[in-house]
Amino acid sequence: IYNKMEIYCTFIKIIITIHMKIKKLLPLLFFLSQLLMAQTQIENGNFEYWENLNSTEQEPSQWSSLKTSDDDSWLNLSSQAPQVIWKETNSPYSGNACIKLKVASYNVLVGLSPNAIITNGRVFASTTPSDSYVFTDASNYQWNTPCNDKPDSLVGWYKYSPQSNDKGKVEVLFHTNSSQGKLPETGSDNHWIGNGSIQFTSTKTTWTRYSFPIDYSISILPNYFLIISSAGDGLNAQENSQLWLDDMSFIHNPPVNIFETQSKDYFITTYDSEIKFDLEADFINVNIKLFSLDGKVVLDKS
Repeated sequence: IYNKMEIYCTFIKIIITIHMKIKKLLPLLFFLSQLLMAQTQIENGNFEYWENLNSTEQEPSQWSSLKTSDDDSWLNLSSQAPQVIWKETNSPYSGNACIKLKVASYNVLVGLSPNAIITNGRVFASTTPSDSYVFTDASNYQWNTPCNDKPDSLVGWYKYSPQSNDKGKVEVLFHTNSSQGKLPETGSDNHWIGNGSIQFTSTKTTWTRYSFPIDYSISILPNYFLIISSAGDGLNAQENSQLWLDDMSFIHNPPVNIFETQSKDYFITTYDSEIKFDLEADFINVNIKLFSLDGKVVLDKS
């Protein structure tokens, strides 16, 4: 019987085409799926899905900005906050949309140009800008992202148009649920598991790939991760600085260990980033293809 199986995972796609009964490959498929799948990823990291379109409150699903902020004031700052993010459909890096962040005009009430920020948590806004931060709202599923593993790095694509030496950034924090995760952190960081960040300082008119490692300080697993991206340099953000982002995701590199699985029909060994297949003689007309995330064939073996 001719069968074609495809296995998708975070960093590679494996296609095995073989002339045999499919039941022989079921343990193999299960092993590979356990090895390569079920890893933490960023929800709506390609910014394809949006809410409240055609309004000043538009936001990508699973993300939050100034318009859905929490605050400490009877002024209801979220309703008065300027629009700083837009769905951009003109030449995204991939798909049908990306996100554009634009620093707002100078605001007399707060004495600065409100920064354009996006977070998978929630914004805490204050009339004293230095007291503002983003945080993981563990009580509301809209503004938190649970996780229980440790990605190696964060990657994505960006374009940037800074004003007056402004600086954009992407930052991520992995933390436990023992204390509230927030950025910037003003108290103890004993609940931090790992973090990483990158700054954008120069103009980029074409889509440019970025990546940065996530450094872990302790061995326990996190409960949540918190991301913040901004078009400007914190409280010094410059009016009209613009940042475009697309295809944000985590990279998971396998641990440097040896894993093995075996049956009477095949034997598989994985070490670091290598996968070794040993197939028995009764496997005939075998073809194994490995594809990278960008669709390129990295192995085609018969």
